[in-house]
Amino acid sequence: MAAAPGVVERLLAHFGVVPSHPLLIEVADRSLQGLAWEELSKFYPFGHLWGSPFRPVIRYTSTLADLALVPAALPVDVLIAEAEGWTTPSDPVVPRPLQHFRTVHATRFDVEGMGRIAASAAVDILHLRLAAAPAAAGLGGQREEPATVAAGLAAGLRKNRHLPRLAIIESPTGGSAARRELGYLLHAYGRSTVIVAGDESEFNYDRFYENLTHDQPMDIAFQGASKTNRNMLLMAKGGAELLRLSGSEEVLRQRTLEGLSRVRTSLESVTQWQSIAPAHEADEAERSFRAAESSLAAVENMTYRYFAESAGMEPLITATGQAAQGLANAPSQPLPARVVNTWITTDGGAE
Repeated sequence: MAAAPGVVERLLAHFGVVPSHPLLIEVADRSLQGLAWEELSKFYPFGHLWGSPFRPVIRYTSTLADLALVPAALPVDVLIAEAEGWTTPSDPVVPRPLQHFRTVHATRFDVEGMGRIAASAAVDILHLRLAAAPAAAGLGGQREEPATVAAGLAAGLRKNRHLPRLAIIESPTGGSAARRELGYLLHAYGRSTVIVAGDESEFNYDRFYENLTHDQPMDIAFQGASKTNRNMLLMAKGGAELLRLSGSEEVLRQRTLEGLSRVRTSLESVTQWQSIAPAHEADEAERSFRAAESSLAAVENMTYRYFAESAGMEPLITATGQAAQGLANAPSQPLPARVVNTWITTDGGAE
């Protein structure tokens, strides 16, 4: 874009010297959301004193993301949905970074089909591949107004109780105003993080997914994959952390410790419990508790290093399944440590 007349001067007058960190912009006016604010990095002073080819510009909303306080469950579910008219050949082999996610690849969706996806897809990452289209065309170059595309997706998202943590719009016209406005529409539901980017020549999607497997915040993963300042990243407060593996690890450890506590308390009480329960039931309960303790203790002792998938994401996914099995065998609450005989009395004596 070329920046609006005087916009750089007014921003500089307001903020003074621009510091050497990414530029965060909150665009509240809907009529301005389609502008290419990312291209501010071309202009002085925003591109000044920045070591990489361009200073990252991050679009930001100050509202807390709906899932900011809820770490992602593992494995992470990804849906890659290609619209009709998408001409880039799809690799029959899932790229290596995506093999660490639970990935589904769907093709040849029309506008109505995209709406159904938005309504029903229970995924963590919704990756839409939209064909290049003239200004008045829809997803696949058909004569659909962009507003119709947006309305279909919006209607679907309103029905979906499992909104994505990340939405990606990949398109040869990723830098167009219509695509950026569509990104804001997806962001409006649940404050998901949104990336609007061009094709592989402008954004390294494999690198981005690989960065996520290394526990990088989404803004850092985005910066490492973006090859141009035309790509858009839109985040709410907490949006950079929505897919952090370390957050999922923390929840796993907490659940594991709670389960171990219940199991070990019950094992301490199982001898007393055996005196009142049928022998086979007591023995079966003890075996179940011992198995749960062994499984959960193994998870508790695991360590994760996210510099490589084999040391971080892969064992974390395995441990998540192992913990789920152990928790299934654990009691929902500890067995009582004592059994107390009780009776009811009336005015006439014991009953």
